[in-house]
Amino acid sequence: MKEALLTLVLVALAICTPHGDDYGIDRFSQFIHDYNKEYTASEHSTRFRIFQDNLKRFEEHNQEQDASFFMDVNEFSDLTPSEFENKMLMVPISAESLQRMYAHIKVDNTTRSNDPLPTNFDWRDKGAVAPVKNQGACGSCWTYSTTGNIEGVNYIKHGQLVRLSQQQLIDCDQECGVDPVDGTKYCDGGCNGGWMMTAFQSIIKIGGIDKEEAYSFNENKKCEFNKEAIGAKLSSWKMLSTTEDVLARQLFETGPISVAFDASGISGYSRGIIKAKHCDPKKMTHAVLIVGFGEEDGNKYWIVKNSWGPGWGEDGYFRIERGANVCGIATVPCTSVVV
Repeated sequence: MKEALLTLVLVALAICTPHGDDYGIDRFSQFIHDYNKEYTASEHSTRFRIFQDNLKRFEEHNQEQDASFFMDVNEFSDLTPSEFENKMLMVPISAESLQRMYAHIKVDNTTRSNDPLPTNFDWRDKGAVAPVKNQGACGSCWTYSTTGNIEGVNYIKHGQLVRLSQQQLIDCDQECGVDPVDGTKYCDGGCNGGWMMTAFQSIIKIGGIDKEEAYSFNENKKCEFNKEAIGAKLSSWKMLSTTEDVLARQLFETGPISVAFDASGISGYSRGIIKAKHCDPKKMTHAVLIVGFGEEDGNKYWIVKNSWGPGWGEDGYFRIERGANVCGIATVPCTSVVV
């Protein structure tokens, strides 16, 4: 019955769309099936038109002569750009403000060697990166960036990949940073957003971070940190170089790196290398994890782990141009120091 109703709605949309435009109707039907979408009858019309707009935008982008990456349908394709930003990204903060909050932390520009780096390097190949997860409709990207960094650094030091709890940070972390210029306070707030630097501070203060298996989903929404289930402890954390050649060596030497950037223009990303015109490097909206670097046809890039599930992008990852602070990717790189 549900499938029959869906068919009738889609046929009606094809007939009623202005100028007989049923553009994308087959793909919309497949999209509904692939992503288990459920709409009311009235929602179908609205979502189909948004889907059409996105599909046209993707095709126009992909046909550009200078397109460096491709866009395609994914689970966000029935959302307007503003809906996507409200659902999946954090409230924007200026890059300058975020930098000022941690200006008192000395940036570590040191490296262990000046030997040439390999052209391509990926911590996934070394076993230091856990599988991609999906944050869902929760602004908790910062918890995935934080735990991903600690998991990698902990693996490099101790030789074991221990999956850590994002839920602990959502429930327990209430640390804040303050912009010293305007006095604005930015606090970690679970699904309402947060930052890796204050998350590191929270973990140090509470005494460690639990293993994921011991502290996963918590419907009570209360902090239930268990010191008997700790998967990693930190002694400190540090800001890393904003010079991307140096940052690449630091990643090669010390492990995956937590970063923030502007993700407002990449909801439809499918594959390729993201370049500057699709984002604003002056604002930070999302936290992710750099796990490697490479070069393709002379274009240097970072390999970045996202938290929108393995079905998004390149198996849950994306590549972004390296060397020009594209989208602000090198604005506040940071890492933990594990015990």
